[in-house]
Amino acid sequence: MQADSIEPSLVPRVGMEFRCLDDCYDFYLEYARAVGFSIKRYRSNGNIKWLNCRSEGTNPGKAKKEDAKGRKTGTVRTGCKAGLKLRQIVNEKKEVVAVRIVLANLDHNHKFLTEKEAAKHFYSHKQVESPLLDFVGAMQDSRVPEHCIIDIVSDMNGGPENNPMTRQDLKNM
Repeated sequence: MQADSIEPSLVPRVGMEFRCLDDCYDFYLEYARAVGFSIKRYRSNGNIKWLNCRSEGTNPGKAKKEDAKGRKTGTVRTGCKAGLKLRQIVNEKKEVVAVRIVLANLDHNHKFLTEKEAAKHFYSHKQVESPLLDFVGAMQDSRVPEHCIIDIVSDMNGGPENNPMTRQDLKNM
């Protein structure tokens, strides 16, 4: 399952090369934003690295459990196998000179997020500017209540639909 309206230059292909892992991560993140899923850096084995869909893997111990308040909690993991296998190309001095995509699995087993505004809440898509973080940190240090911080940041960004932060983000700061 893949979105049909994706620009072909954004689609990862086997054989593509990048200067470094960060460039490859940024490229795959742009693709993930366009399609509507989140990504994570995953395992590595020597010069082999993986970038995977956030829904990769399973967590049978967490599925359908109840938390301390009796709410059912689930997991975002669906066993999705989509991701990129990367090989670092090194020179004789063991310095990475390039990163090549050696396997690209673009088949997801879950629905994509269709609303672009909601995609900003994916962990891998968050981009909160440093001055805003400093401002929010100063408000927290001054013991401004959480709901007031959310209201202020929402107003600064043109409404709640444009707010780059959630209540959970504030708790994680």
